[in-house]
Amino acid sequence: MGFLSRSKDKEKEEPVIEAAPCPHTSLVQRWDLPEEMGDKEKATYICDACAERFSYEQAQQFLEHPSVPALEHTPQ
Repeated sequence: MGFLSRSKDKEKEEPVIEAAPCPHTSLVQRWDLPEEMGDKEKATYICDACAERFSYEQAQQFLEHPSVPALEHTPQ
């Protein structure tokens, strides 16, 4: 009965591994118009890792309260 046991093994589903949520630690500013460049509130903030877009207010939350703790620089 080796044939039947092998076909049952193929039917078993492997567990689904969900990706961890992006911490949005690398945000890049983009402006729609050249005359708006430099105005932080008119910029769109784009995450380098996942390409999600944020407004100024949303980006400030990530910049002020990062979900990943910053590494301290220790001179060697």
